[in-house]
Amino acid sequence: MNDNQRTHNRLTFLLGAIVGAGTLYYLNTPKGKKLIKTVTENATEITDQLSSKVDALSSEISDKTRSTVESATEILNQVADSTTSKLQQVQDNLETKINDAETIATSKLTRLQNGAEKAKAKLNNL
Repeated sequence: MNDNQRTHNRLTFLLGAIVGAGTLYYLNTPKGKKLIKTVTENATEITDQLSSKVDALSSEISDKTRSTVESATEILNQVADSTTSKLQQVQDNLETKINDAETIATSKLTRLQNGAEKAKAKLNNL
């Protein structure tokens, strides 16, 4: 570090000390104490306002979240009900088709057996 930099650093330090001492002196005067009181009161008021706004925002977010969850639950229940209804319709249709297929198969089997018996009877008569 050269001499110019050292001198500059010392002057900066000295200037900072003078400003700090002057600030301390001013803050201990009646005007300085009034300034501290005003700043403190304003800071308290701002803190109270901010706290109030944060509480209101928190409550609003909570309400909207609750509402969203309720809406999503309602939609999911509707989807579940609709899906259950559709699955029941598919099951009913399948049961009908199975019963129809069994009826047709039984009818064809009966006709086949009757035809086989007629053929057997004709063969026996020959």
